[in-house]
Amino acid sequence: MEGIASYCNISKYHFSRIFKEQTGESLYAFVKRLRVETSALRLNLEREESITNIGMDYGYSSSNFSSVFSKHLCLSPAKFRKLKLENKFDVISPFDASKINYHHFEYYDDRININHLDDVRVVFNRYIGSYRNLRTLWLQFFEEHEHLRTENSRFIEISWSDPNITNMNRCLFDLCMSIDGDTSLVNTKTLEGGRVATYHFKGPAREINQTYKGLVNVWFPQSPYLPTGKPGFDFYISHCNETGDVEIDINLAIKLSSN
Repeated sequence: MEGIASYCNISKYHFSRIFKEQTGESLYAFVKRLRVETSALRLNLEREESITNIGMDYGYSSSNFSSVFSKHLCLSPAKFRKLKLENKFDVISPFDASKINYHHFEYYDDRININHLDDVRVVFNRYIGSYRNLRTLWLQFFEEHEHLRTENSRFIEISWSDPNITNMNRCLFDLCMSIDGDTSLVNTKTLEGGRVATYHFKGPAREINQTYKGLVNVWFPQSPYLPTGKPGFDFYISHCNETGDVEIDINLAIKLSSN
């Protein structure tokens, strides 16, 4: 905390107060929650890795990891992994309470292309809240950054949270627009490119979460790839205001599994 506060040229106490005002939780609680939620993703995807080793990667002993994990998700790491293996954890969509329907591995694999993405310079806004508010937030984002928009601008959403694990109202996500060169704005960054698995989605926005679940719970565990740890990001292609349908490329950063 001292390093971040110093970079912002404020005291750590002032930084701590501002952080809690903006996020609704202390920096310690925020980091602790992200550690648990990230470890949950790894428990699902790195199925050959021991629970103990995954916990140690986040600074926990075996017993401490089980205690912290259970307190956050109300079930032990072992039980969580078992439910994931049996596709009994991600059963209901947090968006509309509908049943999540999974396809077989070949269904997803036939629709995925392995690509290399170049780095992209973007202006972005970061939000903590519900994905249900995306439409309103996108409209606000367009209005705020209209002066930077060109015919070549691309619109990108970065999802940092899984709403089946994270409280729906505490999800972390970025809305981004590609820009040419740099600007005087503070909220710019470069999205690091690299090898990605690209799934082309076209349909009702409410089904995007189900598609993500299929990719993470069915395709990833049976594919020769692992996630790199970087968040997935979606390139928006089109949106129909009348039907609510969207067309996007879902990009998952990947690396070859060592197995």
